[in-house]
Amino acid sequence: MTDSTQLTIAANWIRESSSVLIASGAGLSAAAVNPQYGVGLDYTSVAAFRRLYPRMTQVSTMRCMYDAIGKHDWSPELMWGYLFTHVDKCRFNWGPTSVYQDLKQILLNKPMDSFVITTNADGMFEQNKFDMTRFLSTQGDYSLLQCLKPCSRQ
Repeated sequence: MTDSTQLTIAANWIRESSSVLIASGAGLSAAAVNPQYGVGLDYTSVAAFRRLYPRMTQVSTMRCMYDAIGKHDWSPELMWGYLFTHVDKCRFNWGPTSVYQDLKQILLNKPMDSFVITTNADGMFEQNKFDMTRFLSTQGDYSLLQCLKPCSRQ
């Protein structure tokens, strides 16, 4: 069976369905190319990291966004500087992308019979104006980043 045939079959199933569950993960955001940067949020991509954080390759051992996960050998200033820059860039300012907009088009005829579940914390579904009352992010959301021990009442 060709890719074209498989896509046609899948499209027919979606059209004929009474509801749609979208389950997404890292691959969807990796494919969400931001026009300004020319890259998607591929946490394993050296090229994306260089494009998004050129200075980090000079002042740290990091070579891709995935390197930040579990990293312990950096100063608090560098860590928080990177993390807040990353959250600001990807969670609040990435903007709509064609891959998420294409997915949203699939749901137009089934707005009340659809649901999204994702492991992504980047807020791409919200930035692309999906219905957030029909949404679950199982690994949190960068917009909820906060100190473990509050240093203020803000």
